[in-house]
Amino acid sequence: EDGTITAVRFNFLTDPDGPGGTLPVLRLALDANGGAAPFVETTLNLTQEREAVVLDLPDTFAAADSNHQLIANGDGSVVRAGTTRIANEHWDDLLPVAINGRYAYSSYYTEVSGGQRPVTYPDSDPQKLNDILAWLDEADYISLSSQRAMWHLPRLPLTYPLMIRYYEGLFNGDLGFELVAQFHADHQIGPLHISDTSGQFSWGTAPNVGWPPPGDLAAEEAFSVYDHPPVWIFKKTANYDSLKVAALFREVDLRETAVMNPQEATQAPNGLLLSPAEVAVQRSNGSYSDLFDSALNGRPALAAVVWWLAVILLGWLAFPLTFTTLRGLPDRGYALSRILSLLLISYFGWITASLNLLPNSRTTLWLGVALLAALNLALAMRHRAKLTNFIRRNLRYIGLVELLGIAFFLILIAVRLGNPDVWDIIWGGEKPMDLSFFTATLKSTTFPPYDPWYAGGYINYYYYGFVYVGALTKLLALTPTLAYNLILPMLFSFTGLGVFGLAYNLVEIRDWGLEIEDDPQQSPISNPQSPNLPISQSPNRRAIAAGLTASALAVLLGNLGEVGVVINAWYRAGDATLGTTPLIGPLLQLLQGGFRILGGQPAPIYPGDWFWTASRAINAYQGEAQPITEFPFFTFLYGDLHAHMISLPLMVLALGWAISLALLAYNLSFPRRRESNGRLWIPAFAGMTHGAALPLQLLMGGLTIGVLRATNIADSPTFSVIGALAMLFYVYQKYGSRWSLPMVGEWGLLTAVLLLLAQLLFAPFIENYGFAYGSIGLWEGSKTYLFNYLTIYGLFLFFIATHLAREFRAWTRTWTTEGLQKLKPVAMPLLIALFLYVLIILIFMLRGYWVAPVVLTLLGIAGLLGLRHELPPARRIVLILISAALGLTLFVEIFVTAGDIGRMNTVFKIYMQVWLLLSVVGGVTAVWAWPSVQKRSETTRHIWKIALAVLVAAAALYPILATKAKWDIRMTQTAPHTLDGMAFMPYAEYGDTAFDGSSRTIQLASDYEALRWMQQNIPGSPVIAEAHSGNPYRSVGNRVAMYTGNPAIVGWDWHTRQHKAVIPGQFISNRINDVNTLYNTADVVEAERLLNKYDVGYIYVGQLEQAYYHPEGLGKFSQMAASGLLEMVYSQNGVSIYKVMDTQSVGY
Repeated sequence: EDGTITAVRFNFLTDPDGPGGTLPVLRLALDANGGAAPFVETTLNLTQEREAVVLDLPDTFAAADSNHQLIANGDGSVVRAGTTRIANEHWDDLLPVAINGRYAYSSYYTEVSGGQRPVTYPDSDPQKLNDILAWLDEADYISLSSQRAMWHLPRLPLTYPLMIRYYEGLFNGDLGFELVAQFHADHQIGPLHISDTSGQFSWGTAPNVGWPPPGDLAAEEAFSVYDHPPVWIFKKTANYDSLKVAALFREVDLRETAVMNPQEATQAPNGLLLSPAEVAVQRSNGSYSDLFDSALNGRPALAAVVWWLAVILLGWLAFPLTFTTLRGLPDRGYALSRILSLLLISYFGWITASLNLLPNSRTTLWLGVALLAALNLALAMRHRAKLTNFIRRNLRYIGLVELLGIAFFLILIAVRLGNPDVWDIIWGGEKPMDLSFFTATLKSTTFPPYDPWYAGGYINYYYYGFVYVGALTKLLALTPTLAYNLILPMLFSFTGLGVFGLAYNLVEIRDWGLEIEDDPQQSPISNPQSPNLPISQSPNRRAIAAGLTASALAVLLGNLGEVGVVINAWYRAGDATLGTTPLIGPLLQLLQGGFRILGGQPAPIYPGDWFWTASRAINAYQGEAQPITEFPFFTFLYGDLHAHMISLPLMVLALGWAISLALLAYNLSFPRRRESNGRLWIPAFAGMTHGAALPLQLLMGGLTIGVLRATNIADSPTFSVIGALAMLFYVYQKYGSRWSLPMVGEWGLLTAVLLLLAQLLFAPFIENYGFAYGSIGLWEGSKTYLFNYLTIYGLFLFFIATHLAREFRAWTRTWTTEGLQKLKPVAMPLLIALFLYVLIILIFMLRGYWVAPVVLTLLGIAGLLGLRHELPPARRIVLILISAALGLTLFVEIFVTAGDIGRMNTVFKIYMQVWLLLSVVGGVTAVWAWPSVQKRSETTRHIWKIALAVLVAAAALYPILATKAKWDIRMTQTAPHTLDGMAFMPYAEYGDTAFDGSSRTIQLASDYEALRWMQQNIPGSPVIAEAHSGNPYRSVGNRVAMYTGNPAIVGWDWHTRQHKAVIPGQFISNRINDVNTLYNTADVVEAERLLNKYDVGYIYVGQLEQAYYHPEGLGKFSQMAASGLLEMVYSQNGVSIYKVMDTQSVGY
């Protein structure tokens, strides 16, 4: 097309001498098709800055496809000419691309120095920041020819924090560039625009792709970068300021970068940090005074009454659902209904907040209660006749369950009232962490909850337990310190009552399997609609005895280790000279010491030994961490609201579901069945059908198993296996107790669905959880001595051995001469198997596995007895539980979780599971054994009863002696015995070590008043700066995070490293150093930088800070307040609280 040339534009001309000298003159002419036009002289008024200059030319006709050459002559002055400088990224296309053979960068444009800029080398390289600043200074335009780097580097947030800040700044304008062009090929169906590149869609306009990177629906790189990538062009504006840009980048702490590969980064999703949007939501919500404003907070006793009434009502509310889903249990899961109710309500609140559908609020939870009520009302109406009949005929059982529930609750209320403090010097345990995490979870608006021990991060811990116990806390608006002392008794009651229900049901179902010779049509239980159902108005006494025994084993008794504590105390109280008496000296010293202690002399042992020693009952090599051998009564007495405590009733619920499914399978498969003796077995649920309830069973199983992963992850594998075994039981019975390929296939499919549901239901937790301890290895350290093993499980093994002896005797009674003759062909294989068994035992013993002979023998017997074909379901289930429990105890002798301290936590977590399993087994087998014992000879009967009495008495020593010791060791005996776990503070003080090595007395009364003020007056959840203690078990460090739930810059050193194990430990060290620097430095500028870095909202200066830090450093806060950087908002009794004014929010 023809045209006219009127002017020429020089993109950039510069006078290196600057203004003030002789102005250069430029003579220009156009050479048009060989004919030169006259020169035009122009005087240039240039500076040393690069600027575009447009110079007029005589109008010159330019025909289409013609060539014109510009001739420029100077006057001898120096004029520097240049063109647009464009920054492109390496590994990508240079823009602009060549057109018609004309290459942009040989004739028209200039790349920034160094060519295409490398962006993928780690940000930790000291040169990286200088390179970024250099190309930003030099570039006029920035071209992103694809999303290759921009959308992928953020997947490694700890490796590329600078690049993340770079792309953020490009798109939000902070770098002084503006987006002037964007090219994106989307698909359009009418007004619907779909971007396959970003996985987004929009209505009416194209999706806005760019920053932040899209989600998981975005196309894989190979399907977008090489075909139709989006392109962005940015132009430098007058707002560009190199100093401001440099300051923006220097806010990124390059000490907190880590070179990670994709697998490592996947283990640390998001760098365990909240996004800026999540930070904003969390910071602006969660005001303590708004969340915990119930009038009950000032009346702890009334709060306890209302709390338990709420528990009862919620249990009743969920019973129609347990009646439907746990119908394999004779009591239809009534004893488990309250556990399930709280799980469903908390799950509704959690999943809606995790998916950003609803906030984590009281209103949301009440909506969950309403939906639960609606669901259960519908189920109650559907099964009205059956439900009414069940309740009418089981009022005594229901009343018994309620009485037991409140009895367990009151038992631990009494225990807590003896020492209700939610902190103690030395023996405070890890309550600061528990209360901090619990309160932060309650205050969080979305999930995962913000981390109160790592400002800007989220809790990388199995935190769902805090959601579970926090649901009722939020519904009733109770303060966390009051709720803490109600939650422990509630969990104690849930666990004891749940175990009671499981043992009761196993004995009740065994007695339901009536062996009659009448016509089954005449049997009342052959018809499930019959009014004469097996559970009568008077509950089965044997089943009740089993339940009570099981619950006592589970939560009321200890192991046998307290006997050793007593012996040690008595022996040390006796005269050492008496102990030198030949033969009987130690015995005389022991007896003398015993009489002295019984006479009132204080025991010469550390007071904590009475409750602590039994929880460390396994030997360990010198220098090796001793395994933890906690059991439920210790857990509840010690009072740390840890994940393993909260998981106890949830494990019971999962086990209840598995037992229900197994019993349901048996009862539904064969309504009537002839046994080998000709008698007719009539199961309780004859006439019911399989299919209708199976999806609901799978959903319930997925929920009860899945919640364990988010509550206490170590429990998940065990109960996943138990769930799979229950499913095998179900399918095996469905196929007529015969193995076949279709049966195995269906079992595999249903198990896969079950475990997949367990994953999907808690996918938001799994997606955000950085799992550092996911593998196991061989344990090469010390092995448990048999004596220690018997100290822990002696009482349980007594019941197991008795039961296996009875089962073996019952089996031998079925032997016939003909049957034994049939075994002759396999006699040799049996002898070989016996030889191999002995050989395996010897190998284990030679390698130091001292418990192996006992465990393998009992496990083998239980396993073989459990494989018998004509075995009633309850007995088979008990044998399976025995095998599982014993197998777990051997497992921890051989394997250890990677990253464990010795095998401390591996043993600890597994042994808690074993304790629950064996408690159920112990209650059931004790009741089954009693009639047989009564039929034995007088000598046998007396030996058995005496042995049992001795073992029970030894186990009962722990709760008696340990409870009193825990009360006596309270920090101050003058504090009130109230359920408010914070009420002790005005009465307590302790000694700490100051920065100069001197001793300081820290009085908690001043902290109490200041913390109460913060609870009532600080809105939202801002970051609080407070002292960091290097000796947290003996210091009240992190008390602000503990009692307000607001995030501190950093929490306890080692525990934070454990929670953040997937990121470098140096990150925690950096934060600790920054806290110390913030308080110690006299440099106001440095202090302000640190306040901005962590977006600190308030600074706490109390007695602890005054002890730990230099006066010169603390004095600067007053200077900063005088200059307007801070505002003193509280000053009383030696505590000052400063509000940070006008800080730039750069992180949470």
